[in-house]
Amino acid sequence: MSQFRSARSAARNHGSSGGGTGDFILERFTALGLMLLVLPLGLQLMMLSQGGITLEEARSWLGNPINSGLVVLFFLIGMLHTFIASKVLLEDYVHIPGIKVLMIFGLSVVTVVTAAIATVSSVYTLFIGLV
Repeated sequence: MSQFRSARSAARNHGSSGGGTGDFILERFTALGLMLLVLPLGLQLMMLSQGGITLEEARSWLGNPINSGLVVLFFLIGMLHTFIASKVLLEDYVHIPGIKVLMIFGLSVVTVVTAAIATVSSVYTLFIGLV
């Protein structure tokens, strides 16, 4: 009886779920945000590294609230971009549901912890620079 099914009927429940568009668009926006943030940060770091840089110079540069804010924003957007790209890869290539859920949960934990460490260290350096 299955030879009488249409191609659309055979493909139903085996194709795209329609939920990837939001991830695709968000990933493009985070990539655009990272590109826009690399310009000022990269330019400042290149100008800062002319002739070498000491630890105190790096601390004073990160102690500037604008620079610290840009670095925190760069890390947060970078972690979001990394999470989305890795989650899509896991969803596409891991086919065992329990393992997929555990891997996405582990990815979430690693992403949040990494973003928190980067944010706390930047803010801590900012407060050291202000004192």
